[in-house]
Amino acid sequence: MLSAHLGKRKDNDRIAAAAAIELACMAHDIHSNVLETDNTGGRIASQVHGQGINWGNMFSMMAGNYLLSKSYALGTELGCEITQMLSQASSEVCLGKMLEINTHMT
Repeated sequence: MLSAHLGKRKDNDRIAAAAAIELACMAHDIHSNVLETDNTGGRIASQVHGQGINWGNMFSMMAGNYLLSKSYALGTELGCEITQMLSQASSEVCLGKMLEINTHMT
């Protein structure tokens, strides 16, 4: 938010852009938590931000997808450039996670 003051966009646009980025980060955090493993190597259900809320993997994945879609919806209100940046960042996070999973499986 501080660096946004260097740009020429209105304050409402800055807030919407920050919200879109935060929603995308939360979505990827939820998805990553679903993929976390316990000490025995088995999959565990998601716990969102350490609150001890056990939503279960299916609900957590859908919640993450919902947040990601809301992130993109906010991005589209701000223009193609923001949406493209959100999409590129999400793609890179996903590719990184796939590489990490592949490394652990081999």
